[in-house]
Amino acid sequence: MLAPIWEAAAQFADEADSVLVVYNARMEESREVAEHYAKRRRVPEANLLGLRMARLETVSRSEYRAQVEEPTLEHLVKNGLFTFEKLDPSHALAKGRSDLERVSSAKIRYLVLCYGTPLRIKADPGIKEEGAEGAPEVMRRNEAAVDSELAALPLKRMQPLLSGLIPNPVCLATNSFKVHPTNGVLIVTRLDGPSKEIAKGLVDKGIEAEENGFWGRAYFDARGLKEGPYKPGDDMILRSSNGSRVAGFECVVDDQEPVFGDGFWMDDAAIYLGWYRTHVCGPFATGQVNFMPGAIAYHLHSFSAATVRNAKQHWVGPLLDLGATATFGYVWEPYLGGTVVLPKFMERIITRRFNFGEAAYSSIGSLSWMTTFVGDPLYRPNARMGNELHGHLMAKGDQRLEWSVLRFVDLQLAFGGKPEAMIELLEKEPVAAKSAVLQEKLGELRFAAGDFDAFVAAYEKALKQAPSRLQKGRLLETLATRLEEAGRRDEAKGVYGRLAEAFSDHPKAAGWRKRQAGR
Repeated sequence: MLAPIWEAAAQFADEADSVLVVYNARMEESREVAEHYAKRRRVPEANLLGLRMARLETVSRSEYRAQVEEPTLEHLVKNGLFTFEKLDPSHALAKGRSDLERVSSAKIRYLVLCYGTPLRIKADPGIKEEGAEGAPEVMRRNEAAVDSELAALPLKRMQPLLSGLIPNPVCLATNSFKVHPTNGVLIVTRLDGPSKEIAKGLVDKGIEAEENGFWGRAYFDARGLKEGPYKPGDDMILRSSNGSRVAGFECVVDDQEPVFGDGFWMDDAAIYLGWYRTHVCGPFATGQVNFMPGAIAYHLHSFSAATVRNAKQHWVGPLLDLGATATFGYVWEPYLGGTVVLPKFMERIITRRFNFGEAAYSSIGSLSWMTTFVGDPLYRPNARMGNELHGHLMAKGDQRLEWSVLRFVDLQLAFGGKPEAMIELLEKEPVAAKSAVLQEKLGELRFAAGDFDAFVAAYEKALKQAPSRLQKGRLLETLATRLEEAGRRDEAKGVYGRLAEAFSDHPKAAGWRKRQAGR
């Protein structure tokens, strides 16, 4: 019996009392999402705030101020949830002024915006601010994401400029508790998407992953850039893949310019990070994606969140529609330096075990800018792990136990474990005998060791162990391709035939039929 050795889960404090849930009082669906979230996370009824807002994703600055910002701040102050104190003029932040205030105490740390709340504040060219004219031209802009603007509420009485961004005072914090209103940041995320059902599901899927594990494969789609101003974007994705590998994830990395194509098999995805297309494409457009509960998905593009309620346009809406649990994007051009620092985000949410909200706001350098984070801020992927989680799954006889074994194997390999030892472990492990996931891993280890017949046997056994539809496709295509490359053409033809029959509507089906026929 296998017992993983990575650390057991710690207990995390219940933060339900520190969440304010805001919904659009003009939309019944918005209230339903708010009440569902409050019930699942045990948020007190007094912490639900309904505001009469426009039923639009994009609003004017005056609409945002009157319908969202001012009533939210008033509620926080009136109910003693935020306490402001005057800054002494001698304080470094006061710069000699006596009219500035900062948050000295806060009972609310999180703000959850529910389906139906505005997403974007459009530019207002009529706003003229003293001091803005001295900023670089790209910073003389006052459009923003509603979420990012609200995240700066603790700084509101410091009277920052609307033009440009506000530097995030807790960016790159390694202590999660630093991400707090008393340090200048309110954690703001939204439960949103193409439908109220999808918005509700974000908390449900997050809780399921917390209870039964954050499992699946990690997919990284870089561009292979060697130089130029966009290379830092590629570097972030590749560094994130390295971090995920040493965290024990089965990683698939593409470092070529084209994005994942229509025929790509993205099964059992726990993580997806990629770039750079305007609208959803490849397997995301053809439905060749299966996200696991708790999945984190992100496509880096300047307008990836220009809408979050359309399942076909841009990226955030489609990723949510396909089943992602947490994602983020940009409502207008943020510039590459204004995007989420991906390796830091992944390190915090995976390794340091921050929750989604803490990881989000400790990994973004700007407030009052363009970012929206979609998901439950309290969602903590690794709330349970190690021996405790493995035992929990064993006691239930849960099939997800196979992922716990795979994580153990990948961790050993990432830290220098010998492949031969992992082959022996999988040959003896009872869970592996009935697992398509583990038989595939065994096959890959056998293939890397040069034992081709053992690779074929493991893959054929995996195909008999009820693999998911997309895993079945990948297994068959990989098996057919490798048999053909090994000169075993008759066997390859048979597998191509099985593949074409099982996936007759696949973009590659015509090509498989030609190979089956020997053409």
